[in-house]
Amino acid sequence: ALISIPLLVEHLGKERFGVLGIIGLVIGYMSVFDFGLGQAQSYFIADRRGSGKSNEAPLVFWTGISIILVLSLVFGGLSFFLVDWFAQDILEVGPELKGEVAAAFRIVPFLVPFVMLSPCLIATLEAYQEFKLINLIRIPTGASYFLAPLAVLPFSSSLVPVILALGAGRLIETVAFFYFCRKKIGGGGIPRPSPSYARRMFGFGGWMTVTNIVQPAMIHGDRFFLGGMRGLVAVTYYVTPAEVIVRLLIVPRAVVTALFPNLTMRFAGDRRGIDTLFIQCMSLLSFLL
Repeated sequence: ALISIPLLVEHLGKERFGVLGIIGLVIGYMSVFDFGLGQAQSYFIADRRGSGKSNEAPLVFWTGISIILVLSLVFGGLSFFLVDWFAQDILEVGPELKGEVAAAFRIVPFLVPFVMLSPCLIATLEAYQEFKLINLIRIPTGASYFLAPLAVLPFSSSLVPVILALGAGRLIETVAFFYFCRKKIGGGGIPRPSPSYARRMFGFGGWMTVTNIVQPAMIHGDRFFLGGMRGLVAVTYYVTPAEVIVRLLIVPRAVVTALFPNLTMRFAGDRRGIDTLFIQCMSLLSFLL
C-alpha cells in the first residue's frame, strides 16, 4: 500500500484516487450485510465436527451459501438503483469526471455476490482450521487490490478499467476459496438447504449483524463525511495514514479468528484444554496491546 498509493495518486490524480478509495470502501462494506451468516457457518460446522457429526457439515455449508447468494442478489439489485444517485448527487466531483465516476460505480453491483460469498467461504475453511491455506490465498489476492490498478495505468488512467481490475481480483479470490471449500466439504451432490439450520444460523448471526454494520461505519464512515464536506482531494490525503492505522488490527483479529472455531469444537466435545487455550490467547493479546 505504501508503494502503490503514491503511484496511483500520481497517475490517477487526487480526485480519481479519492473516488477509488470510496468505491473500495463500498465494496468492502457490502460484506457486512450477510447478517452474521459467515460467523454462524464457522460456528455450526466447527460444532458439528466437535460433536462427532461431521456428516452434517455439507448441509450447513450449502444452506449458508444458498442464503448468501439470495441476499447478494437482493443487495446487488438495490445498489444498482442507488449508485447513480450516490455518484452524481452525493459526491463532490468535478463536472468533467461525473460521467466516468458514475460508470465506475455502476460496476459495483456486479461485484456484490463475490464480496458477500468470500467471507462465508473463508469461515468454512476457518471451521476446518485451514488458516495456512486461507493466508496462501489471501496474500496474493490481497496484494492484487493494489497491484491490479497499477497494471492498468500504462494503458488507461480511467477509473473504469481500474475497478474492473479490482473486480477480477475479487472473482479469482472467490473461485479459489470455493474450490478448496468443496474439497474440504466433499465433492458429492448438493443437498437441499435446511430450513432448520437456516433459522438457527440467522438466530446466531442476528446479534452479530449490528456489530458488523456499526464497526466498519465507525472505522471508515469519516471518509464519506470528509468527501461530502471537503471534496475528494481531502479524502486522498486522509486515506493513507488511516489505512496504516487500521491495518494494525490485523494481529489481534488473527488471534481471535483462530480461537473461535477451536473453542467451539472443544465446547462441543469433551471441553478439555479450554481454560488453558483461552488464557494463552488472552495473554498474547494483552502482550500485543
